[in-house]
Amino acid sequence: MRVVIIGGGAAGTACARSFVQTLASVHADLPADCSVTVVDPLEQPVELPPLSKSLAAEEISLVPHMTGENVVRLQATVSEVREANETSEARPSEPSARARYIVETSAGELPADVVVYATGLSPRTPTFDALTVYDRDSATRAHRAIHALGPGTSVGVLGSGFLALEIARGLADAGHRPYVYLRGDRPLPKVSAQLAQAVMALHEHVTFVPHTPEPDPTQHPLWFAAVGATSAGPALPNAGRNLESVPFGNLATTHAGYPVGPDLQVTGLPGVYAIGDCARIEGGPMKGVEPAEAAATSMGRWLGAVLGEQATGERASTEGATWTDVPWHWSFQGPVRIFTAGQSLSATSGEPVLLGDPTHRAQWLFFTPDNTLARVETLNNPGAHNVAKRVLASQNLAHRSDVDQSFDMRTWASR
Repeated sequence: MRVVIIGGGAAGTACARSFVQTLASVHADLPADCSVTVVDPLEQPVELPPLSKSLAAEEISLVPHMTGENVVRLQATVSEVREANETSEARPSEPSARARYIVETSAGELPADVVVYATGLSPRTPTFDALTVYDRDSATRAHRAIHALGPGTSVGVLGSGFLALEIARGLADAGHRPYVYLRGDRPLPKVSAQLAQAVMALHEHVTFVPHTPEPDPTQHPLWFAAVGATSAGPALPNAGRNLESVPFGNLATTHAGYPVGPDLQVTGLPGVYAIGDCARIEGGPMKGVEPAEAAATSMGRWLGAVLGEQATGERASTEGATWTDVPWHWSFQGPVRIFTAGQSLSATSGEPVLLGDPTHRAQWLFFTPDNTLARVETLNNPGAHNVAKRVLASQNLAHRSDVDQSFDMRTWASR
């Protein structure tokens, strides 16, 4: 099995490592007919640390995504993925003639039995000049721009999500005056109003400007934008054949992501998968899961193991396999630690149960319409978040009637 992974971020790297590790559990050496290649336009994709800790620091610290042994990393862009039988140029004895797909890259053709799209997301940019932070180069530019500022400079931050608040808190802690321009009346629209209000109160040196998605760009000498993202990558085989190809790495061209089923396989395209932020799950228990680093890594590990089992003969195919996990997210905004786990707010009903003190440490428990625990939001308590993930992953879910101010998640998890 020849696996080509398009994208070397969290999802793609995890998939490659998991595939090799699964093969290694059966074979001492990688079988001659098995290979995995990770294609990425960056020389070394990196993991961005919490932006509140890195952008204003003396030195920016970026952690590379390491693929490990027996993984080929190719620095190139992908222009097209096509079915191998679309070309008649290959001789029957050539590897490409026996492949299911051909991945066209700027470094040449790659024959593949399995193609995994892990192209991630590209940031949306506003109509005026603003810095975005999403990779090594953009983080380095942002770091230099902040260090070129005079003390106490006002800086505009456009966006309402986690990244916008991380940037703003980093600027505030460095002695600047950040102004966060919101589309609505509060930040963090995907978390509860209770958690969002608590976070705003803890960012006392950050000014929030509500209902201003299009501010005057002359108000601040420097702007950051964190206004969402879209997926960018090559077209699917046989999809949009008459359309201009979308090269991976071209941030000007985006699309809505790759639709996949519960097994992360693109519908109607055997051997083609999408994982991470570029995947749009359209069925099964994880339908509609929000993009997040934890989910991307989980998808990569799961798919790599499934493909490895298929390559070793332990699994006939991925049909019937289903990726499942507890969706969770974290954001470090200076000393403020935010964690969410479980289903989206839309799956919950009624008022959440507050445990703790929202000015210090707190947890909000959310329940489904039948009063079963479905979601937990945690403020400044990583240990409690980890316990909540274990409970949500178990069959031992608390009922609303089980929860009062004496409720202890650790005690419940040990039942």
